[in-house]
Amino acid sequence: MNDTSGEEIKPTIDEGEKLAAEALSSDLEIYIKGINESLNLISFAIDLAPEKKLLDVRSSLKVTISLLMKMINDLRTMIILAPRGYSVQTATIASSLYETAYTLTYIGGNDSLADEWISHTDERHTPFASIKKITEEVISQLFPEDYDSLFKGEYHKYTQLCMAKHSNPLNQMLHVYKYESNVVIAEPGPETSEHSIRLTCFSLVNGISFASLALGSYINHHHQDINSEFIKQFNELRSYYEELQNTSFLRWGNTE
Repeated sequence: MNDTSGEEIKPTIDEGEKLAAEALSSDLEIYIKGINESLNLISFAIDLAPEKKLLDVRSSLKVTISLLMKMINDLRTMIILAPRGYSVQTATIASSLYETAYTLTYIGGNDSLADEWISHTDERHTPFASIKKITEEVISQLFPEDYDSLFKGEYHKYTQLCMAKHSNPLNQMLHVYKYESNVVIAEPGPETSEHSIRLTCFSLVNGISFASLALGSYINHHHQDINSEFIKQFNELRSYYEELQNTSFLRWGNTE
């Protein structure tokens, strides 16, 4: 963009976000659709819960609903950030989704663990063990026969997302800096590089997976008599997740 004197005028961040949204639309559309469907399915599942007096609600259900509500907001935040070109921030939200989904699944239908979560007062630490230990426990309970490979794969996703969250140089040096007219410059605002698109898509597709994990736990522990329409939509979401994984693999190979 140039002014009347011919000098280049850099777009504002607001303008840059609009330009990024146009540039990223075709790349991210199918991934954003999956996040939207995840968000809507969580809302659908919560609405299936019968009305009860608060005193009659098990503590594990109270905690589960609270964490599912957080996941809805996190998923919505990803929908806002990703199309505007904020890949690092989208990955940061995805890492939080991982922590929430695994904590929710770890608690499951265990009211004692839920009470421990509710009564937690330490600002410096989370109520339970490290997220690595929680992941180990969840995977060993759900998939004992495939524990080794699944645990390594799941926790590796988390470490990849945390590289963005914690500004690990291996990730951060691939962001912010741009090479224009033989000059390296650093700019705030949206990014549309291939690496940023890859990180965004990695975050979005795994956000769908984390949402599915949490939904599965919620249904298994609190709604065993779930209706057929939910089961249909849940299976469709899992199939869509697998399609997106294949799409990412075809474009980038190993997406980790």
